[in-house]
Amino acid sequence: LCKGDVVTVLEKSSDGWWKGKCREHTGWFPSNYIDESPPNTFGMPKSNIEIRNGFSKVVETNPDPAVNHFALSSMSERRLKNSASNTGISPRNGSSPPRLSGPYATQPWYYGRLSRDETDTLLNARGTDGDFLVRDSESNPGDYSISLKATGRNKHFWVQVDTVNNSFKIGTRTFATMDDLLKHYMASPIYTNDKTNERLFLIRPLPQ
Repeated sequence: LCKGDVVTVLEKSSDGWWKGKCREHTGWFPSNYIDESPPNTFGMPKSNIEIRNGFSKVVETNPDPAVNHFALSSMSERRLKNSASNTGISPRNGSSPPRLSGPYATQPWYYGRLSRDETDTLLNARGTDGDFLVRDSESNPGDYSISLKATGRNKHFWVQVDTVNNSFKIGTRTFATMDDLLKHYMASPIYTNDKTNERLFLIRPLPQ
């Protein structure tokens, strides 16, 4: 999404993520990236929003607003449904999943390149509330995303990598290492909602 784009809103989630359509692409994006205009502004029946430069609109109270990530990319894996109606994901062409690489390849929480949809499928199929994984960011190469299994809708958090200062930033907080970041959110909530008194923690890596 670019400044000036007009997006047709298809669905609004209470966690601050909205589903929309722009230039024949459909996907989820953080609602605090946009300004909402009246439905008749663009002559469309659904609510429309215009992308602006910067952050000023907050849909939900969160003292540590880490949710700030979106992507509209194709899936590298496909969903399969067996005769027992169990849904999962399988690599294309039936091949084995690629080996992980990078500094976290041996960590139990690192899953490499996964899309948001693939991640939700994994968490919903194999996880319990509090299970999490770290994956490569789709829309910001070199950064990461933390995905957390939660009741209702899973949460996804953008982790920015500062290669100059060798640090990791999530929301307004900065950490020296990824391990420090993960340990912090195992002890302190990574997501809060004062209206519902919801507090979410990272509990354990999603079993691989």
